[in-house]
Amino acid sequence: MAQLLEDIRWINQAARNEAQRLEAQLRQRIADTWMPGPAGDALLQEVATALGELTAQVRLAEQGVSRLQQELARAEPAAHGRALPPGAVVFPCDQLGEGVGLLPADTSANGVSFRWSGADPRIEMTLPVDRARALELDILLFALIRPEFARQMRIHVDGQPVAHSFARDGEVFVVSARVPAAPGTSAARITLELPATHSPAELGLSADRRALGVAISEVRFVPAPGAWARLLRRLRPGR
Repeated sequence: MAQLLEDIRWINQAARNEAQRLEAQLRQRIADTWMPGPAGDALLQEVATALGELTAQVRLAEQGVSRLQQELARAEPAAHGRALPPGAVVFPCDQLGEGVGLLPADTSANGVSFRWSGADPRIEMTLPVDRARALELDILLFALIRPEFARQMRIHVDGQPVAHSFARDGEVFVVSARVPAAPGTSAARITLELPATHSPAELGLSADRRALGVAISEVRFVPAPGAWARLLRRLRPGR
């Protein structure tokens, strides 16, 4: 939420800066190539009209951005500090099904529910979701038995490998991947493959002798970024 508001303010300021730069540039060109008489007056009037139209467009954009900021400020934050866009589908850990390689649910001291994966390093979940358009998959992990599993794990969608990213979000880690569109399909088969599993006792972490992999808190499907996100990426390619 905070980052999106920052991006909105950044674009808004960039629009104002561009209008001011263009106005200064045009005024300098008029000063450099001034033509006395009716021709010069006509050019000045044309430039003044263009600047007026540009200023009006910038003000309209500012009003739209202001309304969007107000709506975002009123939006209720979702779990783990992230506001979910319309169309998001969320599966808490207790809705991920049985026989998918996950142990019974547990809850942290801070109230975060999660399910550890067991001895099998392969976790497979088939979740109902509309595939009419591309989706972003977020798998929220409460913990990993080994931190390097974040980059070593492999993710498959419908049996096909997909690239993934990994980031921290408050108390959880988020593994993100893209789910391609599959019109007419009403489910996604998500497979996580870990390089191994280990027991906390084996690693000297606790007396727990269960073979564990990752602790999944939640799985989310979010509509893939649209024009707004693509604009941000073009304007801020390093993001």
